[in-house]
Amino acid sequence: MDMKLSENIRKARKERSLTQEQLAEVLGVTTGAVYKWEAGLSVPEVAMLVELADFFDTSVDALLGYVIKDNGLEKTLERLGTALSQRDRSGIPEAEKALKRYPNNFNVVYNSAMLFYMLGNDSKDRGLLMRSLELFKSSRTLISQNSYERINESTISGNIAMVYVALGDSEKAAEITKANNTGGIYDAMIGLCLIRCGKDDEAEGYVLNSFYSSMTSAINFMYIYTLLCIHRGEYDMADETLSWGKSFIRELMVSDEISYYDRVTAALMMLNGYVKLKQGDLYLAKKELTAAAETAERFDSAPCYNIKGPGFLKKSAESYDILGKTAAESLEYIRSELNDAGFDKLWEEVSDK
Repeated sequence: MDMKLSENIRKARKERSLTQEQLAEVLGVTTGAVYKWEAGLSVPEVAMLVELADFFDTSVDALLGYVIKDNGLEKTLERLGTALSQRDRSGIPEAEKALKRYPNNFNVVYNSAMLFYMLGNDSKDRGLLMRSLELFKSSRTLISQNSYERINESTISGNIAMVYVALGDSEKAAEITKANNTGGIYDAMIGLCLIRCGKDDEAEGYVLNSFYSSMTSAINFMYIYTLLCIHRGEYDMADETLSWGKSFIRELMVSDEISYYDRVTAALMMLNGYVKLKQGDLYLAKKELTAAAETAERFDSAPCYNIKGPGFLKKSAESYDILGKTAAESLEYIRSELNDAGFDKLWEEVSDK
């Protein structure tokens, strides 16, 4: 609570052009008493506070400088969110007060747990980390209240594992993440924990799976984000995305052998052909579509569905997508997705040659 009583008494007195002696005379106290109030060396008794407020035509709260904080759930969560985003340690007492007011509210418990974890991890404070562990475990019992789709029991278990990592217990963290690794979401963390436990051979499989999962996600991003830009008519943004995507794929193509990346490249070329057409560059549109047709034909002549990493990675992984079995089918899928008669005509012209 931040009160500014001394400052407010002095300000109110000066606004009325009164000396300390004159105010003391009005109130029936010594000049020294007024001096101490304004210097913050003492405070008036309650009855005198009421008299001061009455004399200065204000309220006691206003004279004290006290502003009542909105402790409703919405404002409380807002303050917790701000403390979390700013890594603000002043949010610690705020969180503890919120937990006393709303001990069974999922959002309060979960956000407080995240705050204590962030601050504890930053400062290597075991006390804060242990408090976050307690709260994450409590939040799991309240999960039925949660309405945020990116949080569930599995992700909270991941949070708990992160705390154990910060506490130096990689064995426990690996145990928890292995039990909640649906879809390989914790492959990277499991790999790290196993390395720290001296289990390098076991860790390798998880680390490589993490890499190939990331590659698949990146490829999906290129395709889906480009479609989003096209649907919005943001063709320059789509062009930038495709340029980055093709450069990214080139870095992964470590040899001239046919691989899944050729199939991806053909799809990106077709999309870029469409974008160039919409940008009014017919020459580049035809060039991209011709390259797409040739690349797809090359892939289909000896299809290979392995996703390969840089040369230093020993193993490859099988790929999968929704575009069809062959590269030609994937291009037809994209063409139907774009559903543009003018583009269809251009594609038929190019692909028939």
